[in-house]
Amino acid sequence: MARNNGSQYTEITNDDSNKDNLSRNKFWDARSFFRSWSLMKVVMLGMVILLVGIIINQGVVEHNVEVEHLEHEQEVEANQYQESTTTTSNGTLRLTNNNNSNNHNNAAVPIQIPMPPGVNLGSWLSLEDYFFAGIHNSVEVATPSTRDTASKVAACLPPLHVGSTTGPKWHSETDLFQSLIEEGGAAHAIEVFAAHRSSFVDLSTDLTTLADLGITTVRIPMGWCLTDVDPRRTDLSSYDSDEDLLRDFACVDPFFGNNDDNNDDNNDNNSDEAPILWPAIPRALVEDLLRACSKAGLKASLDVHTYPGGTSIGTFSGVWPHWPRFWTHGGDGVSTRNANATTKGFNIGHDLFRDLVAWMEDLSVRDPAAFEGLRGISPMNEPAHLAGMFETATGDDDDTNDNQFLPPLPRDLADDFLKTLSSSNDGSEFESFPDGNHLRVFYWFQGALEIFRNSKLPSLGKEFQANIIESIFRPPLAKSSDDEDEDDDDDEESAILQDILTVKAIATWWCSDGGASTAQMTPTTTSPDERSDWAVLDLHHYHAWSESCSGTADGQDAAYACGDAERRNTVLEICTTWAPTFRKIVDEVCGTTAAPERLPSKLMSAEFSAASHHSVRRSCTDTSGLLDSYARQIAAGATADVELFYWSYQMPYGGSFKGAGWSFKELLFKFGVLPNPDTPNFDCDAHLFDDPEIPP
Repeated sequence: MARNNGSQYTEITNDDSNKDNLSRNKFWDARSFFRSWSLMKVVMLGMVILLVGIIINQGVVEHNVEVEHLEHEQEVEANQYQESTTTTSNGTLRLTNNNNSNNHNNAAVPIQIPMPPGVNLGSWLSLEDYFFAGIHNSVEVATPSTRDTASKVAACLPPLHVGSTTGPKWHSETDLFQSLIEEGGAAHAIEVFAAHRSSFVDLSTDLTTLADLGITTVRIPMGWCLTDVDPRRTDLSSYDSDEDLLRDFACVDPFFGNNDDNNDDNNDNNSDEAPILWPAIPRALVEDLLRACSKAGLKASLDVHTYPGGTSIGTFSGVWPHWPRFWTHGGDGVSTRNANATTKGFNIGHDLFRDLVAWMEDLSVRDPAAFEGLRGISPMNEPAHLAGMFETATGDDDDTNDNQFLPPLPRDLADDFLKTLSSSNDGSEFESFPDGNHLRVFYWFQGALEIFRNSKLPSLGKEFQANIIESIFRPPLAKSSDDEDEDDDDDEESAILQDILTVKAIATWWCSDGGASTAQMTPTTTSPDERSDWAVLDLHHYHAWSESCSGTADGQDAAYACGDAERRNTVLEICTTWAPTFRKIVDEVCGTTAAPERLPSKLMSAEFSAASHHSVRRSCTDTSGLLDSYARQIAAGATADVELFYWSYQMPYGGSFKGAGWSFKELLFKFGVLPNPDTPNFDCDAHLFDDPEIPP
């Protein structure tokens, strides 16, 4: 069987071979196809590889062409941007609008983004609560409500206090400092403040950024409490007790606490009152700032933002919600029913300012590089702000008026002072200077001016920057003859008249050349030479608090609605005449000089903002509106030769305040000038949406 099987096999094979020969050229033959499949796969793979190679090569070529084109465009754009963003001599940043849809000749349309001469580094060395309100507490600038019902708005002070898990909410600087001491001890409170002060402003990057933008001056709001011991270079654990720590890193407010000298306070003092402690600022940190300014090509103005007892109501006083005691308890060196020359803290305002001047004089010798960074000193910020609202009609030191925190000068002293002011300038419209409690503020500044005048600082090129706030006056300063027939249509005109009269009163004081001279006071405020050299008059100006200049989302209680560009244009045309009016009034009252070598009087508004309203929930946030307000104000200031300082540089933990125009950094990001927004590193209790203390 085996053989038979083999024979059969042989026969079949031979037969298949013949058939194969017959069909050798038939490509569709199955056996032939499968025998050539391996070769076909190789050929097909080669073709695919070749095709892929062609595609890749073409893509690379096209990509290289595109890259070269883009690189060329970027190079052109970079050159154009470098040229267009060159800061001009007046601090203007020029940008280019490349949208030529309405430009028939396809030429670039220049957009002017002006830069103010100065910027405030607010809430760095003197805290204000709304800078640290976070997202949900962003409601009102400078804390709403009265002292009895005021909400705690601030929720953090990063980087060590970032919310409810690390510390309390707070009203003001001393309120936070005391609460941190009570919760974690003195060392913890000192560490929180030291960490904030070391990190909130980058003395290299931030100052360089501002200088590159064309800013020339940074204003530094700072507290009065200073120390020679630097917590950044001190081992706090080496101290034996909280008492020892506080001796080096805090100041006791002389006007609060269970002091025998202060127990007759008619406002909120009692025998069990706790003392108020202020967190001390290291002098070394201020000198580091001045040195860094000098290196960056900037100048710094040191603004004494707070004083013991508080000089004004509100969070920036440092003692809020306590009512101010500086003026009622002799901080200004004038005797009252609560104070005399033997009272603790009597005349501490002039003493502290004298110490600051002496420190700067010493710095001029000890560290010339740091001294070079100093431009000037502002002796008091917004003194007795809103005092006119609480002044009694009679102007007397009324024992029944608990809210009158700016008492009048003693009558004999006030009469003598008025003699030096009334009709002392040909340009003044006042036959007699307006009487009232505001005289006390002017009288204090007379003494501060004399301290500065008698120092070396004027001869060393440093400035005295006198900030006066119009709200110290009790309105109205003057009445028209037909007041009884006045209706609501005249309210706006009346308000404008009052604004003009207050500025004229301030200018009359500032340019007083004396009159009757007494042993108690300096008869002359400033001379023409001083006003053109080192004496600078500073009036802060905000649209946000003016019903005739503010804008709101709904258009209510304001001059325009945010989206109404036509109405906004009309309003801003009127409101931005403030700076030229300020200049005109001062020149008329003080007189312009014919001496070619003498410059005009130096004027500034060391705080202004593009923000349209003080309530952030109602504020305008549209970029076009903010830019319109910002640019118009700066242009008006430049035309009138009134220096403007933006409030404020940054507030990363300010929540909605940032986008409403209160952050200069965020504003320039919206304008396309800065590459990054004003971004926080911590959330500042952003997760506490159900916080029961969120203001309504």
